[in-house]
Amino acid sequence: MDAIAQVLTSYGIQYTILPVGQFADSALLNFYNQFITNGSISSSNALQIGATIEDLDILDLEEYTAQSTNETVINVFNSLECGSRNHLRSFVSAIISAGGSYTPQFISQDYYNEIVSSSNEKCN
Repeated sequence: MDAIAQVLTSYGIQYTILPVGQFADSALLNFYNQFITNGSISSSNALQIGATIEDLDILDLEEYTAQSTNETVINVFNSLECGSRNHLRSFVSAIISAGGSYTPQFISQDYYNEIVSSSNEKCN
C-alpha cells in the first residue's frame, strides 16, 4: 500500500484508504469476509488463505501491469508481484511442511509450478 500511495502522491492523485475490513469493491469485501472466516478455523486454513491471497495478488498485478504504460507504475507493480511470488513460496513451503498441499485458484498451474520450483527473488 505504501508503494502505491507514493506513486499516487507523486502524481497528485487523491485517494482514500478505507479502514480495515472495508472495501469499495463488493468482490473484495466478499473475499475478505470469506478469508477471515476460513482463516480463523485453523493454522492450516490460515496458510491456505495466505497462499490464496498471494495467488490472487499475482494475477491482479499482472493484469494491472498489462494495462499500464507508465514505467513508474509498471516498476512498482513488478516489485509487488516479486514480493507476492516470494510470499507464495513461503506459504506453500509451510503448507507442505505441515503435510498439506496447495492448488492455485487464480494463476495457471504452469506459472504456479514455475514460481514454487524456483528460489526466492530479490525484489526492488
